Amino acid sequence: MCIRDSSATVRGVQTSIVIHEKVVTRARAHFGCSSLEGVELENEGEQGSRGAHWERRIVGEELMAAMATHFPMVSELTFALLEASGWYQVDYSKAEPLFWGRSAGCSFLTDPCIFSNKSNFPEVFCTPNDFSGCTTDGNMKARCSLTFDTSK
Repeated sequence: MCIRDSSATVRGVQTSIVIHEKVVTRARAHFGCSSLEGVELENEGEQGSRGAHWERRIVGEELMAAMATHFPMVSELTFALLEASGWYQVDYSKAEPLFWGRSAGCSFLTDPCIFSNKSNFPEVFCTPNDFSGCTTDGNMKARCSLTFDTSK
């Protein structure tokens, strides 16, 4: 049974996706995207992160994203991947809620997060000076400090 497809193209970038039915089923429900074919793996970084972690852009604070966060959590997506490996039996009631991208639809996974210096998804991707409030999980205050490199 195949778990990963290394020949996928997402947002114009070749990347690996997890295509196992258990993972895809949970991801479709989470993102609200019934046409989702697989869950993106990290496509940047070195050998330790590229293709070995969830793409942080779509999972935010999840423990299996390639970037450390203050309050990582383990979601149903990671539980499903562990179960799909055949090495683990999981109890989904122990998964932590993933707020990042919840019910955001297919465009959250396929469209750019920021286009023409404006966020397509302002609830999770900010642009300069357009956000001040709480983090997506509601645990702390947040403000946008994103800057753009206009020299390129």
